[in-house]
Amino acid sequence: MAPPLTHFLKTIRLGLPLLLVTLPGLSTGQTGTPATTGNITEIKRLVILPAIDETDDTGFSINREVNRAVASVAARLGRFHIIDRNDLEAILQEQDLALLGLVDDSSAVEIGRIAAAQEALRITVLNFHQIGVPKDSDKDEDDDDDEESAGTAIATGIFGALLKAAAKEGKEELDPYRDNIQTQISIEVRNIDVETGQTLYSFQAGASHTGGARGKSREKAMRKLRNSISTELRKFYLLESRVMAVRGDELFLPLGSAIGLRRGMLFTIVEPDRQEQFGDMTIAIPGRPVAYARVQEVSETGNRSLVLRRWGEIRPGYAAREQIAPLWGLLLDARPGVSGSFGDNLGLGLRIHGAAISGFDFGLGLHYASAIDSRDHSNPGFQINAMAGRRMRLSRAMALFTRVELGFGAYFRDDDNGQMVNAGVGILSLGADLELLRSQGSDLVVGLAWRFGGKSSKWTYSEGDGDDSKTVDAEWDLRGAPDVDISGLFVTVGYRFIFPGVRRPGLPIPGL
Repeated sequence: MAPPLTHFLKTIRLGLPLLLVTLPGLSTGQTGTPATTGNITEIKRLVILPAIDETDDTGFSINREVNRAVASVAARLGRFHIIDRNDLEAILQEQDLALLGLVDDSSAVEIGRIAAAQEALRITVLNFHQIGVPKDSDKDEDDDDDEESAGTAIATGIFGALLKAAAKEGKEELDPYRDNIQTQISIEVRNIDVETGQTLYSFQAGASHTGGARGKSREKAMRKLRNSISTELRKFYLLESRVMAVRGDELFLPLGSAIGLRRGMLFTIVEPDRQEQFGDMTIAIPGRPVAYARVQEVSETGNRSLVLRRWGEIRPGYAAREQIAPLWGLLLDARPGVSGSFGDNLGLGLRIHGAAISGFDFGLGLHYASAIDSRDHSNPGFQINAMAGRRMRLSRAMALFTRVELGFGAYFRDDDNGQMVNAGVGILSLGADLELLRSQGSDLVVGLAWRFGGKSSKWTYSEGDGDDSKTVDAEWDLRGAPDVDISGLFVTVGYRFIFPGVRRPGLPIPGL
C-alpha cells in the first residue's frame, strides 16, 4: 500500500470552490475502468473543476451545492480523500499565481501541473429549476357541493388571501403553491486528461423531487442526485487487484477499507490476459471471467471474499474486478402439479430473481395456469407470486434455494347460464429448488413445493362500466358451484439465465 498523504494540496481563491481529491491506488483507462491490473501501488491525483460560482438573491449557489455533493460522495466512497481548498491557495500564492477565471477545460492543464494531478473532473450544471405546482389534493373532491358552501369557500379564500397580501405588503406576489415545490436538477461530469485537455469519459446525472417548501424540495432532490453520482464515480475508478491466495471458496485480496472497500461488494474474478502471435502481429487476448465473489471481511489493507458462483478454476494472480451492476436472473419454467382433491394442474411462465447468486434472494413470478375443477373441467387462468428465499451453495456446480411464495391466482370458465365467470384463489407455497450450474450465465433448475389453501368455489363476473359496474354471482344448476383446487404438490422444471443488470441512478450500492 502507498503511504498516506503527508500534506494537502489547496483549492481555489476568491471563493471559487475548487476541490482537489486523491484516488488511492488505481490506474484508469479512457472508459473509467482500470487500464492496468495488479496490486495497488500508487495514489492517483484528481482535480475537480467547478463552474463559475453564481449565487441567487438569497445567497444560494447551485454550482457550489453540486460541488459539495460530489465532494461528500467522494468522501463516503472512501477511495477519495477530499483536500482542503486553502492548501492549494497557499501554493498558488507562493508562486504568485491565481485561479481567477480558470474555469474552462484548458485550465485543467495548468491546475494539473501545479497540483501534480493526472486528470480532472469538470462539473457543469445543465439545468436547475424550481417551481410551485398544485397538489392533487387541492382539486375539488366533491363537485356536488351546494352553491352556499361554494360561495362561502370562495369568500373565505379571497378574505384570507387579502389578509396575507396585506401582511406582506411591498414583497413579491405570493406563490400559491410555495409549499409544493417541484425541483429539477441535471448535471454533466467530464473526466479530462490534464496533459491534453481531452475528455476521457463523461456522464450526465439528474434528479427531481416534488413536495415541501423550496429548501426542503431542493434538499431531497440533491439527496437523489448524490446516489446517482456515487454510482457513476465508481464507474470512473473501478477497484481492481490480484487474488493473493485461494483456500477452497475463500479468496484473499489486497484491497481494504483504506480505499473504501466495504463488506458486501461484488467482484468478478478473471483469468490473466494472454498474448497470441498472428504472423508478425502480437495480440493481447482478454482473460475470461471464472467466478463471482462477495467481500465478507475487510481490514485496512486486505479482505476475505467468498466465492458465490464459480464456473472455472481460480488461481493466485487472477484479476479481481469490481462488479457494480447487480446480477439478476430470469427463470423460464413449467410447474406441473397434482391437487389433493380433483387432479392435475399446470403452470407455464417465468420468475425474475432480484439477487440471482446471493444468499438472500427475492423476486416475482408470472405464470399461465390451468386447473381441473370438481366437475372435471379444465379452467385456464394465471398466477402472480412474490417470492423470497435463501440460497446455499452445496458444491461448485450446485446450490439449494429454499423459498416461500405468496400470491394470487385467477381462473376462468362459463357458468351454467353461458356467462364467462372467474374465481380467485390465494396462494401460499413452500418449496426448494436445486440449481445446477451450466455456464457463467445459465442454470438448470429442478424443484419441489407444496401449495397451501389454493381452493375456491366463489365464481363471479362484472356487469356495467365505470362507476356503474357491479359484481354478480355466477349461476349454476342443481349440482352447485364447482370447486377449483390448486393446493398440493407441484414440480418446478426450468432454465435460468443470469444477467449483469443496469443500476438505475438513485438505487443504493451494496456495502455503502
